[in-house]
Amino acid sequence: MARARRASLSVIDLHAAGDVSRVVTSGIRTLPGDSLLEAARFLEYRADGLRRLLLSEPHGRPEMSANLIVPPRDPRARAGHIIMETMGYPGFSGSNTICTATALAEAGNGGPADGANEFELEAPVGTTRVTVQACSGRAVGVTYEAGPAYVARMACRADVAEHGSVVFDLVWSGVLYAVVDAAALGLALDRESVPALKEFARRFLQAARPAAGVPHTVHGQAGPLSFVLLTGRLEPGEDGVYQRDAAVYVRPDVIRRSPTGTGTSAQLALLAADGVMEAGARLRTVSPFGGTFTGELLGDTSVGNHPAVLTAITGRAWTLARSEIVVDLADPLIEDAGLSAILGD
Repeated sequence: MARARRASLSVIDLHAAGDVSRVVTSGIRTLPGDSLLEAARFLEYRADGLRRLLLSEPHGRPEMSANLIVPPRDPRARAGHIIMETMGYPGFSGSNTICTATALAEAGNGGPADGANEFELEAPVGTTRVTVQACSGRAVGVTYEAGPAYVARMACRADVAEHGSVVFDLVWSGVLYAVVDAAALGLALDRESVPALKEFARRFLQAARPAAGVPHTVHGQAGPLSFVLLTGRLEPGEDGVYQRDAAVYVRPDVIRRSPTGTGTSAQLALLAADGVMEAGARLRTVSPFGGTFTGELLGDTSVGNHPAVLTAITGRAWTLARSEIVVDLADPLIEDAGLSAILGD
């Protein structure tokens, strides 16, 4: 197939608690795959040029995420979205769900109806119910019901350079997290400490990844460990909501601006497993950059033989731009990597 000279993508840029998501609404052909997971794997192995285009200079930055809106495979869902990040193709993402739901709700004339707007949104690992709260035609909050989160392994250890033997837990909550008690290591979770947090996380992943291959009970292996969740002390909030500082590191070298929705679910799963929280408890997580999400522990469930929890995560997305990206494949800074085969006519 001849390389197209020029094409365009329609995109909406939003942020949730500081994490920027670029939502692609048109410009890509229908992808093969009976499931959304198969469609995501097609992009990963046959057309990764789209992810590289959206998250690399000059069109983007690795701190961003991207979401491709696709026809859902689940008939209950309003739409499907394939998530793309610097580490690859996560099966689920909280901040991306919040941004994508906002983009869908605000599409069309007049925006969403005031009050609660409920619909299903499909990701590669499953479908989730989202509730978009709206006022005056704008989305002012999003709550999504997360898939089951469970502790896969507790009290693992890794010998980390300059930190010695570091204890961590492995938790599945849409992605696989290695959860480390930053407070116990004397690591501050503030903006000024971000370079030190990156340095620790790089060393930790190098030490922990060989021993951290824990496949998901249902979805199987999701590639090498890429997410590190650094947690602070749990504090009671004056409004009855617990609060905790948290930093999420994503391979190869990004500290997320938000505390992430999946990271908040992972914390709730651990707190429930430790007997600290039960159904109805809420947790506000705060990133080093000040971004916040609030999670609620809904109840118990199971994933295979693992006890698991159900959670709901609430945040807000803000629309930054609606634009058209011009894709000129003659540009030497654009890697094709299968991109030309999926661009629309």
